[in-house]
Amino acid sequence: MHMNKIIADIKAFATAAFRLAGLSCVLLLAAAFSLRAHNGTRETELRVYYPFDNAVVHEDYLSNQETLRTLDSLYRCGALDGEQKLEIVSYSSPEGQYAYNVNLSKRRAEAFRRYIAAKYPSLAGRLSTNPNGESWDDLRAAVESDGRISEKARQLILEIIDSDARPDEKEARLKTVIAYKHLYSNYFRRFRYAYIRVSVEDSAADAIPERNNEISDSEKDRADSLEAARIAAQMAAAAAKAAAAKAKADSLAAAKAAAEKAAEDKAAADSLEAARIAAAKAAAAKAKADSLAAAAFHPTDTTLFNEADSLETADNLADADSLAKAAADSLAKAAADSLAAAKAAADSLANAAADSLATAEVVPADTLAVKADSTYVRPKNMIAAVKTNLLYDAVTALNVEVEVPLGRHFSVMVEDVFPWWETGNKYCFQMWEMGLEGRYWFKGWDRISTQKLRGFFAGVYAMSSKYDFQWDRDVNLQGEYWSAGISGGYAMAIGRRKRVNLEFSLAVGPMHTVFRHYQPTQSYDKLIRDPYNAGIDYKTGQWYFGPTKAKVSLVVPICVRTGKKEVRHD
Repeated sequence: MHMNKIIADIKAFATAAFRLAGLSCVLLLAAAFSLRAHNGTRETELRVYYPFDNAVVHEDYLSNQETLRTLDSLYRCGALDGEQKLEIVSYSSPEGQYAYNVNLSKRRAEAFRRYIAAKYPSLAGRLSTNPNGESWDDLRAAVESDGRISEKARQLILEIIDSDARPDEKEARLKTVIAYKHLYSNYFRRFRYAYIRVSVEDSAADAIPERNNEISDSEKDRADSLEAARIAAQMAAAAAKAAAAKAKADSLAAAKAAAEKAAEDKAAADSLEAARIAAAKAAAAKAKADSLAAAAFHPTDTTLFNEADSLETADNLADADSLAKAAADSLAKAAADSLAAAKAAADSLANAAADSLATAEVVPADTLAVKADSTYVRPKNMIAAVKTNLLYDAVTALNVEVEVPLGRHFSVMVEDVFPWWETGNKYCFQMWEMGLEGRYWFKGWDRISTQKLRGFFAGVYAMSSKYDFQWDRDVNLQGEYWSAGISGGYAMAIGRRKRVNLEFSLAVGPMHTVFRHYQPTQSYDKLIRDPYNAGIDYKTGQWYFGPTKAKVSLVVPICVRTGKKEVRHD
C-alpha cells in the first residue's frame, strides 16, 4: 500500500518536473528570440562644437570633452570595428559672408577628420567629410520650437528663412527683426559644429549617455570663460610683440649712436694725428733755423756745426715722426675697438629682440576661440541721384532728372524739361516735357554702396511734351509730341574724390507730333493763328524715327548713412 503511494508520488513529481522543464525551454527560447530580435543597430551622432570663426577641435569647449570621451569608449570596445564608412558632417552659423562660411564648414570637417585620424589611425581610411555650409535648417527648427518668440515674429523669420533670397540677403533681413538678438544669444553657439555619424549595436549604444543638443548654462559660462581667456592671451601676445619691437628699435638706435660716436672718435684721431705731424715738422724747421743762426756767429766751426745740426735735426724729425705714428696707431686701434664693441652690442640687442619676438608667439592665430568685440559701422548708401543734362542747359532748356537704383542692376528715372521764356511776341522758347525711363546696369553694385549707377546701361523710355517755339517770323509753332524707344549709355566717376558721375546717353525711337502755325502782327502786339498754313496735316500730325535724346549729364548721388552694421565673420 505504501509502496504504491510512493510510486504514485514519484510519477507525479516526474510529470511536474517534465512540465516545468518544458516550460523553461519555451521561456529560454522566447528570451533568446527576443534578445536576437532586439540586438539590432542604431545610428549615433557624436557632435563637437567650435568657437566663433574657428576650425580647431578644442577638447574643453562646451560638451566636446564628453563627446570625445564617448568616441574613445566606442573605439576601445570595438564598436567602430568593421567596414562601415564614417562620415563627418559640418556646419557654420548663418552670420557673416556666405562664401566665407562655406569654406569655414569645410575647414571644420577637415579639422575633425584630422583629429580622429591622428588619435585613431586605424579609422583614417574610412573617414569622409561632408561640409554643408550654413546651418539654416537648425535655425528654422530653433525658431519653430522657441516659445519665447511672438507668433508674428516667428512667421516673419520663417518667411525670410524659406525665401529664395541669397543667404547674405536673408541674414541682412533677419538682423532687422527684433528677435534676432535673442536667437543669436541663445542658439548660434549650437550652429557651429561638426559630427560623425556611426552605426553601433544596441548593446554598445546603451553605454552612450543620452544627451540632446542643448547647451547648459554652466557650459555657456565655461565657454565664455574660455573665450575670455583666449582673448586675454591674444592681447598678451600683442603686448609682447609691441615690447619686443620697441626693444629692437631701441637697440638699433643705440647701435647707430655707438657707430656715430666711433666715427667721431676716428675723425678726432685723424685730426690729432695731422696736428702732431704738423707740430713735428714745425719743430724740425725751427731747429734748423736755430742751427743756421748759430753757424752765422761761429764761422770757423761751420763744418762741424752743420754736421751736428743736420744730425740733430734728423733725430728730431725721426722722434716726431715716431711719436705721431704711435699716437695715430693708438687712436686708430681705439676707434676700431669702439666700432667692434658697438657692432657686438647691436648684434646682442638684435638677437634679444628676435628671441622676444619668437617667444611672444604663444598663441597661434587659428587656435583663438573668439575675436575681440565686433566692430559696428554706419556705411553710406546711395538711395537716389539728381541729374541735369548739360547739353539742354547750354541752350537754356532747364531740366532735372531723378534716378533711383532698385536691387543690384536696375534703376528708374523720371525727367522734366521746362524752359519757359519769351520776349515781346517775337521770340519764345517754352516747353514742358515729362519722361520715364527704366534701365539695366550691366556691372551692378552691392546692396549697400555709394558706387551705384556706374558703367554701361541699356533701357526703355517714354515721354510726352507740349511746346511753343517762335523765332521772329521764321519759326512760329505750337504743338504736342510723344515718343517711346530704347536708350543706352555709359556713366563714370569724375573728380579727385570720385563723388559725382558724368553720364553719356543716346535714345532712339519713333516720335509723333501735331503742331499749329501762327504769325505775329506787324507791330508784334498780337499773335494770329494761321489755319491755312498748319504745316503737316493738323489732324494726322507727323511721324519721325531716329535719335530723340542726346545727353551729357552731371550726376550728383544722394547718400545716407544706414543703421549700424555688425562687421564680423563666422
